[in-house]
Amino acid sequence: MKNFSRWRMACLVAALFLGGCSTLPGEPSPPTRFYLLASQPDGNQTPRSLSYLLELAGVEVAPYLHRPQLVHRQPNHRLHLAEFDQWAEELNDGVARVLEENLSLLLKGEGVRRNSGYPAAGENRKLTLRIHRFERDGSGKVVLALVWSLHAGEKEILSRRFSRSSQEGVAEEDFNGMVEAMNRLLWAFSLEVVASLPD
Repeated sequence: MKNFSRWRMACLVAALFLGGCSTLPGEPSPPTRFYLLASQPDGNQTPRSLSYLLELAGVEVAPYLHRPQLVHRQPNHRLHLAEFDQWAEELNDGVARVLEENLSLLLKGEGVRRNSGYPAAGENRKLTLRIHRFERDGSGKVVLALVWSLHAGEKEILSRRFSRSSQEGVAEEDFNGMVEAMNRLLWAFSLEVVASLPD
């Protein structure tokens, strides 16, 4: 019995110091909060009519963003992963879902849909994204930086960079404010895409 008690104590010490536990024994862990990106239109926009269908391909995000935790930058090139503030879906899926909603509000005619990954068929066009940054930076501003391309079949017909920061800073632990700022940046990006699409 004594040996069992010593073994339990050794396991407890290992869990606390090697496992990096953030709570004391017997104390419940804080509840995990889950977040979703959402379409957040800014004012009334007149939908633009297109003669072709815009297919939204899968969104690629930088590897450091491809994780459940919300990420924000700290001084000295450090990243903070919010252990108890996490995405309810993969970030690339959330971005694709919101862009589809945004572009559906901003386009009429053939409209927009998420495609199956095949080359754009017929007169359709395919939109692809590579997100390099999408987080709160060390100054408190939320940053979205990406490259987007438009394809007709296998041919790339347009490629542009988009980089923008939120107008106001967000407090370090204000994850609701961070997600709302991300929603606004996705809306601003959607407006730029619609304005840049060829007829």
